[in-house]
Amino acid sequence: MGDSTNSVFERECDVDAAVMDERPAVPPDVPAGTTGHRNPWGVLLVLLLIGILNYIDRGLPGILAEPIRRELGLSDTILGVINGFGFLLVYAVSGIPISRMADSGRHAAVITGSLMIWSLMTLLGSFVRNGWQFGFTRLGVAMGEAGSTPASHAFISSNFRVEKRARALAILALGGALGSMTGLVAGGYLSSLLGWRGTFALMGLLGLVIAPFAYLVLRRHAAVVQASASTADTGRWTDLFQTRSGALVVAGGSLVATAAYANLAFAPAFLMRVHDLTIAQTGIQLGLATGASGMFALLFTAWLADWLGKTDPLWTLRVLVGTMVLATPVLTTGYLIGDNVVAIACIAFGAACLNSYLTLTVVALYRLVSANVRARTSATLLFSTALFGGAGPLFVGLLSDALKPSFGETALGYAMLLVPALTFLASLTYAAASRTYRSDMARVAG
Repeated sequence: MGDSTNSVFERECDVDAAVMDERPAVPPDVPAGTTGHRNPWGVLLVLLLIGILNYIDRGLPGILAEPIRRELGLSDTILGVINGFGFLLVYAVSGIPISRMADSGRHAAVITGSLMIWSLMTLLGSFVRNGWQFGFTRLGVAMGEAGSTPASHAFISSNFRVEKRARALAILALGGALGSMTGLVAGGYLSSLLGWRGTFALMGLLGLVIAPFAYLVLRRHAAVVQASASTADTGRWTDLFQTRSGALVVAGGSLVATAAYANLAFAPAFLMRVHDLTIAQTGIQLGLATGASGMFALLFTAWLADWLGKTDPLWTLRVLVGTMVLATPVLTTGYLIGDNVVAIACIAFGAACLNSYLTLTVVALYRLVSANVRARTSATLLFSTALFGGAGPLFVGLLSDALKPSFGETALGYAMLLVPALTFLASLTYAAASRTYRSDMARVAG
């Protein structure tokens, strides 16, 4: 079995190299004599910047939940619908058709067009007067953000060999950690100066200014990932469900996302209500702790998976299992302990473990599908994680409202225990996927 796995792994490396060598004709905007981008790490930094803006705009309603709730007269359940289920449902539905454009080679247009849409809707969010209007702008943000991540994943997978792919995707995923940290810190600080409306306006304008420059950079190097329409259309977005391990990996990722979105939506409000922290204190302390631990978790788990995966790709799933098992007791402690410092440290580290799932999940799935459906594979994963992930904030909001008559403001802490429960269930699902992963890889490669 070990020889068969190594053979499959070596064949995938050879296929990746062949894809890189068979670049298509240079588009008109690339100067003559240029065959594509020679330094994908440099363009990766542009994608990282866009990813940071993505997570800042996505996370703003979390750190600003209390002033938004009070001014617009919203309940925790409504906040859970707007920031969770409603947001992620639109995100899920929009992702697959947009990713088809990315698989046809239009990465620059998809990524920067998405940036412009979500930035515009964030800006419009600063003018809302009621919950319906606020919900509409957040759905617009979801539609914009749906196209960026799958296209970025496909760009990276087409430019980095399999043995370096997890690290490249981890650098892109740093946008989540850095964006969440920046959103918490800047959101908490700016709201004390500009209010929540001014903070939304500033972030929206920033994205609109950056989008044209990002488009020029990405379009300049579009030759690297340009694909013919006939090649891009040979796969289906359901291909990853043809294997048992593929379906289970998607299920595990969906469970982690459900926990992660619930934590993102309500962790700041939990610290303010239960630990009596101000918005600024919550933003700075939780933001810095989440950012630092998030960057460490992303880079360490990706490096570990790449290093161990050189001889056995199954280590990608093993690292995922171990990370989720570690996060379970840490998050439980964070929601129950009375000490502010320990609570913030545990929630931040637990969130870092949760947020590291996407990189390794994508790496695991890309070994089970052909190269010409990678954007759609990412979109399908994000469809599932968004569809199920939206239930996390909704159920936590419902539980919090239901327990509030008995426990008062501390009810949110008990409702948040749903997060570690889902995390542990995800570890069992990834473990189940590992049982047939090698044989499924061999079947796809054969």
